[in-house]
Amino acid sequence: MSDLEPLARVRRGDREGLRVLFRRHLPIVYGAAFVVTRSEPDAEEAAQDAFFLLWQKRNEVNIAGDSVLPWLIVTARFEASNRRRAANRRRTVPLIEELDTGVSESPETIVLAAELQRRLTAAIEDLPSLDRDLITSCLINGNSYEEAAASAGVTHGAVRNRLSRARRQLRMQMTAERNEA
Repeated sequence: MSDLEPLARVRRGDREGLRVLFRRHLPIVYGAAFVVTRSEPDAEEAAQDAFFLLWQKRNEVNIAGDSVLPWLIVTARFEASNRRRAANRRRTVPLIEELDTGVSESPETIVLAAELQRRLTAAIEDLPSLDRDLITSCLINGNSYEEAAASAGVTHGAVRNRLSRARRQLRMQMTAERNEA
């Protein structure tokens, strides 16, 4: 189904043309955004932002062929990536060190946490290099599976499967060590 006629209407400022494109392409645009954000509210906003940008830039949008869908998907994925990066920044902002909460960790807690970190680091080092790289990329650096797949030269499914197996292996190894202690 060609988007040329509804896009021409959008370019003339006709909101009904935008409604036609919105109804036609929203599920796919939302899905493309969800793959990046893994969050329904963020994916909804990214998809809506893509259509809003289409409206704002209606006279500047160049499409290949007769579908505006590729442009919408790329725009939604870009918006979704921006949201994911912003969420990661918010999540990792440390508290001000000078802030005195009146609560301090006991020396025992600090030592146990350091030992757990050492054991986990050693367990990760024992993984195959690709699994170790994927753990670092996704779980430590916060990259998406798509980003990790592109970086490692594997598929999204391979990243998902290898991370699942690596997590299971790490969990079993850490549980076995805890039971031995």
